[in-house]
Amino acid sequence: MGISFANKKVAFMRSYGRILFSLILSVGAFGCDPPAPQSPVRDAASGAVTTQPLASPSPAPTPPPAPTASAEKPSAEAMTKLASSSNQFGFDLYKKIITKTQGNLVISPSSITTALSMTWGGAKAATASEMKQVMHLAQSPEEVMDTSGKLTAVLTDPSRPVTFRIANRLFGEKTYDFDAGYMSLTERAYGAPLERVDFKAAPEPARVLINGWVDKQTESRIKDLIPASGVDKETRLVLVNAIYFLGDWAEPFEKGATRPSPFRLSAKETKEVPTMSRTDSYRT
Repeated sequence: MGISFANKKVAFMRSYGRILFSLILSVGAFGCDPPAPQSPVRDAASGAVTTQPLASPSPAPTPPPAPTASAEKPSAEAMTKLASSSNQFGFDLYKKIITKTQGNLVISPSSITTALSMTWGGAKAATASEMKQVMHLAQSPEEVMDTSGKLTAVLTDPSRPVTFRIANRLFGEKTYDFDAGYMSLTERAYGAPLERVDFKAAPEPARVLINGWVDKQTESRIKDLIPASGVDKETRLVLVNAIYFLGDWAEPFEKGATRPSPFRLSAKETKEVPTMSRTDSYRT
């Protein structure tokens, strides 16, 4: 199958071990600041026990600039269609991956859908039709990208009480003739500009550059995403979607309350793991 940019078809697959078109990367980093030391306080009237911080938690990293996409919230109908498509695709993908996976498995259907939607926006003919079917998409490429872009802008609103960063970037071969309309659409919808790199003559510096961008977007949680020889002189376009989340617990856990507890790996197997715990009075 092929994807067409500026009327040039290139294969969207690996051939003889070399990337002929693109490497789609979707990465995420999640965490929370260490909770501040807590002091228990009992309410004289109700007897409920609450906690108050003895010190302020470490500050969250400075939020990135607001994305270029509009902060306008997508319509409920558009959101429902996109969520349904992403969920169906996520379940299909999970069923395929789990059969070849040993150990734990965590995937982000939304993140993968975003990266593939950017690709779908530049697909033509049979490729576009096949991608639409596999991803269960019910809208046009323009509608999907517009809805996804608006949702990204809402989720990454810096006024929210958490740091939630969704960053998209296209790294393209500097001598390749990419369709201007497609480039404009991805930048407008996702805030994903095209950064020209020299894959043909200098693939290793390009790899280092991309890894550096991911490292910065994830606050150094993800390093060396693309391994050595992950891109080469045949690479034309790399699409990257990076997610970073940082937030405090609404009800912090005391570090001293963490203790080993059994975690069930299966019906017959358990393993002792450090487990956070908290005992308190809660209103239900």
